[in-house]
Amino acid sequence: MEKMDIEQKQDVTEDKDVVEELLKFFLENKDVSFQFLDLLNSLKDSGAIEDFAAFARSVMPSSSALVKEIGSSEEILSSISKVGNLVPSILYAASLESSSDALKAILYNSDAIFKSMISGAKNPEQFSLFKLLALLKDKEFTKGLTALVNFVTALGKALSKVSGE
Repeated sequence: MEKMDIEQKQDVTEDKDVVEELLKFFLENKDVSFQFLDLLNSLKDSGAIEDFAAFARSVMPSSSALVKEIGSSEEILSSISKVGNLVPSILYAASLESSSDALKAILYNSDAIFKSMISGAKNPEQFSLFKLLALLKDKEFTKGLTALVNFVTALGKALSKVSGE
C-alpha cells in the first residue's frame, strides 16, 4: 500500500513540475503568452475551435483495436512527427514582433480581405493597360503590390533551400 502511495505522490510531484515549468515559461515570456492567448481568443471568436473539436470528435476512434492500428501505422506516426516539427517553427514565427504583428493585421482584417477577394472573383473587372498604369499611382495598391512582390521573392528564396526535386 505504501508503494502505491509513493508512486501516486511521485506522479503528483511530476505533474506539479510540468505545471510549474509551464507557468514559469509563460511568466518569463509574457508577450508571447499574451499573443498566444489573443490567437486562441480569435480562434474561439471565429468558431474555429468548436469546428476543430467537432472534427476531432467525428474522427476519434471508438475501439481499442483502431487505436492500436493507428498507433502502429508508420504513415500516421510520421505525419505526427512532421506536425511536431512544425510547432516550434510556428511558435518562433508567432513570437517575433514583426511576424506576429503582420499575422494579427491579416487575421483581424481577414473578413474584409476575403469579402473583397470573393467580390472580385464574382464580379471581375476588365483592366486595360491604362487602368493598370493608373492603379500604380494608388498608394494602397502599390503597398499591396510591393508586399506581394516581396512575399513571392522571399517565398522563392525560402523554397529553394528545401531539399528534394
